[in-house]
Amino acid sequence: MKELRRLGHAVFTHWRVAAIVFGACMLLGWGSAAPVAAATGDPSTNVQLNDLGPTERVVIIGSSVADGWKDDKGGYLKRAFRALSLMDHIHYQIINHAIPGLGAGRLNAYVPGWIDSADAQITVISWGGLDDAYDHTPMALFRDYIRQEIEAGLAAHTVVLIITPPVSKATYTEFRVAQPEYLDAEMDVARSFNSPDVQVFDVFDAMRRYLVRHDQTYVPYMADGWHPNARGHKLAGTLLLHEMLRRFGVEPIFLFVSHSEPFEARGGKAGDPDTKPDGGASR
Repeated sequence: MKELRRLGHAVFTHWRVAAIVFGACMLLGWGSAAPVAAATGDPSTNVQLNDLGPTERVVIIGSSVADGWKDDKGGYLKRAFRALSLMDHIHYQIINHAIPGLGAGRLNAYVPGWIDSADAQITVISWGGLDDAYDHTPMALFRDYIRQEIEAGLAAHTVVLIITPPVSKATYTEFRVAQPEYLDAEMDVARSFNSPDVQVFDVFDAMRRYLVRHDQTYVPYMADGWHPNARGHKLAGTLLLHEMLRRFGVEPIFLFVSHSEPFEARGGKAGDPDTKPDGGASR
């Protein structure tokens, strides 16, 4: 029996590694690609990413980097969901409400309505931090905005994914202190919900560590001062895909998370900052 278990574990491990490699190849353009969701804020113009399987609708909240600026493949978020859909055989239908040039401080009033009207299963909140740093959005207000947006996603019965952005030139220059502070606040608020329905993916830190580990600078990955180029979006999308596969496997995200017991069912209170989080990515 022990031998069978070891064999089963080995088969599962090799299958997962193969799935990750295949997904990365699809993401990097080394294979055929399914149609990408339209990068517009109008849900009526968005299309499904795959022609097979059930549908999970994904509403994206963010600014220009989340919108995929400077990348003709739609940016790191759409790259990751497109690759995941090819592996899952799931429709990940993107409803894009990422608005370039405006951060959480300026768009917060609109976000609950966007989430509610999307009729989605997954809410992606991916603020870049730069717009709010530039606008000097008070940190206490920023934290309140993030909490309200997560609560709106939960109230709409969606899984909420907090995804930090790729690095930019500004990460290492004019906003090297402010941007991480906003992103840390965003993740801290998300983790305080202590719920499997709220998941954190720290692409920002993963990309910084990747560059250090491979002795690279940000320069080859940048389009301008605030935005990655296609190569930067590819790298960020690959890092995000890898973590999604590690956490969810190739099961549809909403279905996978819905199998987890909500924190409230264990007697806790969502949003209680004094509880230890059990969800989200480690840092």
